[in-house]
Order: sequence, then structure tokens, then C-alpha cells
Amino acid sequence: AGKKDDEIPNSLNDKPEDNWGYYYDPKNEFCGEYDCYKILGFDYETFGRSPPDTKMITQSYRMLSRKFHPDKNRGKEGAEERFVKINKAHKVLTSRRRRAEYDYLRDNPDEYISRYGTNVLFHYAPKSDVTMVALMLLIAANLFAWFVQKNKWQ
Repeated sequence: AGKKDDEIPNSLNDKPEDNWGYYYDPKNEFCGEYDCYKILGFDYETFGRSPPDTKMITQSYRMLSRKFHPDKNRGKEGAEERFVKINKAHKVLTSRRRRAEYDYLRDNPDEYISRYGTNVLFHYAPKSDVTMVALMLLIAANLFAWFVQKNKWQ
């Protein structure tokens, strides 16, 4: 079955986010910048054709949610954000549709951009007034015609 990471930190000071891997998700559709599998302690690269089933995911979620619950870690920096990420990873990986989409987009990152867009903001040149451009072209055409007629008759 799925291979479990043994590197679950002992305290919130160890920053579990350092072991959560990276995933391109600028629109926060899944787990944001972190890998949903790594958040719950699984390594996507090593489980291959036998991914963790829903039962394993739920067991890992329950263990981590107990460990990092904000009520147990009052005053700890980032405790609530960690718990929210763990909860979101559980929701993504236990929903068949979301998990299938997540796995597909993991293997085809270009599809993410076509489905959800990107976080890159494009800046276009300032807009030109169409009537002003048309007027300038009309004046240029008239000046050209006048110059051609003048040279023709001289």
C-alpha cells in the first residue's frame, strides 16, 4: 500500500510545512502551495501504482488533526493555518472526483493553467483612442494624396 513518511515533526516549532513538498496551485483550488499527499504524510513519488486508500488517508488525518489542533496548541504561531491545511488536504484526497482531478493535474501541470488560469498578471499598453487613430490616418492619407497631386502637376 502507500508508503508513509516517518518525518512527522514532534512540535510546532519544527515547522511541518518544511516537509510538505511543493505543488503549483496559485488559485488555491487544492492545498495551495503544498502537496496534499505530503501534508498528510504520504509521498506521492514512492507509492507508485498502489496509492493510499481512503481509510489510510483518514487515519493519517485523524492523527495529524489531533496533534496540530488549535485548541491543543494555543498561542503557537501558525497552528490554525496548519490545521486548516490538514483539513483541506483530507477533503481533497477523500473526495473521489477532487482526488482524481488533483492526481491528473499533478501529472499534467499545463492543464491546471487551462482550467484555472494562472496568477500572472498581464499589463497591456495604454489604450489608444480609436477616433484619434482614425483621424490621424485620414490626415496622413490626405497629405499623401495632396503631395502626389502637387508633384504630378509640376
